[in-house]
Amino acid sequence: MLNAIFSVADSNNASNSLVVDQLAAAIGVHVMHAYGKASGAHETTKRRRLSTLEENRSKELLASRVSGVIALDELAEACGLSRVAFIRAFRETTGFTPHEWLTRQRIDLACSLLRASKLPLAAIAATSGLGDLSHFTRAFMKATGAAPGAWRRSRQS
Repeated sequence: MLNAIFSVADSNNASNSLVVDQLAAAIGVHVMHAYGKASGAHETTKRRRLSTLEENRSKELLASRVSGVIALDELAEACGLSRVAFIRAFRETTGFTPHEWLTRQRIDLACSLLRASKLPLAAIAATSGLGDLSHFTRAFMKATGAAPGAWRRSRQS
């Protein structure tokens, strides 16, 4: 997990703050579970899902910042949960972590822009919140199986 944080931090991409927050929370949970054996403490096995209102609120916040940066603390606070509880509840409710869900929204926006505009790929990367062209290309290829330029050309024919 530390390697993942350092690789994200080295990329100098502001849109990665959500994934760094999630990784930091995961490390904290791991440390608590592995080394925090407090007497009398017991772990609950009940899984918590977000209410419909909380799910809609968090998705609206994420969508409103699709091309910007949002802090995990802000999302958790909007739902009245801790960071770790929010990540778990969001994943339990949607099937995705907040970062994965936001990345999917950004890819969807990029696809729409690729289909409907003649904007250069770098402009689409910036508009969709996927950082620089290199990061955009990697994320787009991972999600669609094709490079953005090739994907655009295949939709224009």
